[in-house]
Parts: sequence; structure tokens; C-alpha cells
Amino acid sequence: MRDDNPLADDAPWSHDGRVTVHVRRIRSDEADVLRAVRLAALADAPSAFSADLATETAMTTEQWIERARRGAEGDDAVTFLAIDDAADGAPIGLVTGLHDHAGGQPTVELVSMWTAPIARRRGVGRALVAAVIAWADERSSPVELWVVRGNDGAEALYRSLGFVSLPTAERPTLDDPCRDELRLRRPGSTR
Repeated sequence: MRDDNPLADDAPWSHDGRVTVHVRRIRSDEADVLRAVRLAALADAPSAFSADLATETAMTTEQWIERARRGAEGDDAVTFLAIDDAADGAPIGLVTGLHDHAGGQPTVELVSMWTAPIARRRGVGRALVAAVIAWADERSSPVELWVVRGNDGAEALYRSLGFVSLPTAERPTLDDPCRDELRLRRPGSTR
């Protein structure tokens, strides 16, 4: 990304002059931060994730350390945090990208996307998704994700960033078989 891009990794930016945020890759020593943000996400929006709060609350310290290390250092996974500089560096968002080499063309799966309620509709989600897109583009890989049907804000965000529905790609949600998810895809860069 260009240096003047407000969505570039670790680039601070302001929305409406109230929130100054930067998006950066998690550090390997931030297992406690990852745990806190992930559990907050699961508590806030349980139907948006394929994991549940009880299961992840029971994860060991070693599992969180490994998850943070993989998101910080791995070539096949990345985790980005949105940090609110005006709130003493409090994390206000999270997203993970997983590079999947199985099957035909490698893809990046966008998972664990969440922004804190105070950060919604302020561009934080866009910045997080843009970070995963940039990471995927470095690998010339498309980005795919599942979004719960009816989560109109999230779906609109993804579509505004070039995601399109995949034909016949739907599945029921884990917590409610009467609800379903749509599969979206954004083509990768052709570097």
C-alpha cells in the first residue's frame, strides 16, 4: 500500500475527528490481548462466529500464545488489531486471515472479523478488511468469507470492497439452523 493510504498497516487515521485508529499485525507477545478481544467479540456477537464463548474461554494459556504467535509470525495466517490511540491504545477491532493452500487455487479465508460497538460505522471494519485484502494481494490470492444473512451492515461493507456472492454457497449457522450464511469472494490481485 502507498504510504499516504489511511488504511495502510500501522497508519494512524481519524474518522470524524473523534477516533484515531491504526491497524497493525498482532505481536507474538499479545496472547492476553488476543484472548480479551476475541472473548469480547464472542460475547457481543455470538451468531457471527463459528466458535462459541464457552469453548474459547476454556482454551489454555498455551493455546492463546500459539494463536497469537501464528497470527504475528506465520506465513499462512495473520491477525490484525485495530488500536484506538485516543483510548491509550485499546484494541477496538480484530480480524484474521488464513491462507488456504488446499484444493485448486490458494485462497485467504477472512475470519474472526469484529469491531467493538463504539467503533462501528466509523471505518474501523473497513480498515481491518483492507489489511487482510492487502495481505492476500501479496500472495495473489482471492479472499473468501462467510457472512450471516441479515447482517446487512457487514454484507454492505464487504460488497463495497469488491466482494460478490458465490453461486449456491450457503450454509446454516451453527447456533441457529433456521439462519444461514452467504459465501462471498473478492478476486485476488494479479501481481
